[in-house]
Amino acid sequence: MMDRVTDESGEIKQPKDFGEWARQQAALWAKIADTYGSTSETVKKTVKELPGLIKFAGLEQDSADLIRTFGGGEQKLLLMSQIYGAMAIAYDEMVAAGGPDNAEDYAKYKETGEWLSSLMPTWDSDLPDH
Repeated sequence: MMDRVTDESGEIKQPKDFGEWARQQAALWAKIADTYGSTSETVKKTVKELPGLIKFAGLEQDSADLIRTFGGGEQKLLLMSQIYGAMAIAYDEMVAAGGPDNAEDYAKYKETGEWLSSLMPTWDSDLPDH
């Protein structure tokens, strides 16, 4: 899987096809998940280590919401990375089988893409109820 979506000069690489674009997305979402995970751990640690300050500031509910909000985010971001990676593989397999001119494999590719899209996580279920 591609580690970078930029070239040596820092410019964003333009994908040559959908497969490359999906691999870039997979790399990007994996990086976001990694950064999110680090931030999430810092927030959780801060909230747990400073309960007196949290209580003094009247942020008990806010801190509970914050921990809940950060709870499953990293897993969802990693799932997005994996889905985009699978989309890239499906595209590459379809192209190797003859591309859109091969009706059977193209139909299989479209079906796989629709199924993978249906697996994309939702985000509203993790937001605090305010």
